[in-house]
Amino acid sequence: MKITKSQIKQILLEEVESNDRLISAIHDLTSTMEDLDISIDYLAAAFTGEDPMSLGSAQKTMGRFATPTRKPSAPKDIDEAQLKQYVMEALDEVLGPDAETEDYIKDFEKSDAPQFKGKSKEKKRKMAIAAHAKANEGSK
Repeated sequence: MKITKSQIKQILLEEVESNDRLISAIHDLTSTMEDLDISIDYLAAAFTGEDPMSLGSAQKTMGRFATPTRKPSAPKDIDEAQLKQYVMEALDEVLGPDAETEDYIKDFEKSDAPQFKGKSKEKKRKMAIAAHAKANEGSK
């Protein structure tokens, strides 16, 4: 007896539909994949400087054709340890919505960004306090 492709599809469909545990596992897996996608959007945002929600929206509407703007990239001739350091620094640059004023102050004081070059510790402190206030002005 020869089984056709459409018969195989029908048998598989009946088996999948009759197995509640399998359907539940598939739903759990797709939910986890959606969470992973959101996490990747946040990681991409750390490197591009764009809003994670805009990245997600652009990917949903344009798929792989969506291209975020890019920050200057890491040098091409770096070893694994340097790459790890570069990634950690990029992730440290992003202060979350729950960051306290002290987090901003510490971040500004240790930063080697051009806007801080030649600024005194007190000036960086004032800039950090202002940045924290600006970041939180819409949340109250």
